[in-house]
Amino acid sequence: NDPFLLKNIGYVQDMLLKRVREGAHIRLPDSRVLIGVYDHSSTLQPGQVFLQLSQFRAGPLIKTGRVAVSRNPCIHPGDIQMVEAVYCSALTHLCDVLVFSVKGPRPVPSMLGGGDLDGDTFFVAWDSVLSSITTCPP
Repeated sequence: NDPFLLKNIGYVQDMLLKRVREGAHIRLPDSRVLIGVYDHSSTLQPGQVFLQLSQFRAGPLIKTGRVAVSRNPCIHPGDIQMVEAVYCSALTHLCDVLVFSVKGPRPVPSMLGGGDLDGDTFFVAWDSVLSSITTCPP
């Protein structure tokens, strides 16, 4: 019942929880964190992204198919959206950025926790396990 001891125990608990919270990183090999940019060519359709990644010892790799996209912090289940990564020859000069469509009633970045394209970073994953998930409305 010593107040000093209880205060210090609470401090240690808070520090341990903070360490767990900040250090709890789940590695997902088929993913990246990239800066989002807009499609200056206006060729991507709503719900499409262009994703070209640089690789060590190999040329760039263009990803196609369903990908999961989110922004940090990801608080609401709707802050993760599935979009279609497509090949777009007009955007092949862009590498290691996530290119979002400018078409449609609502831009995908705004569905991800109110994100925009002023320097926000986005988490994108193309792991096959994620291809079958359904998303919640933003």
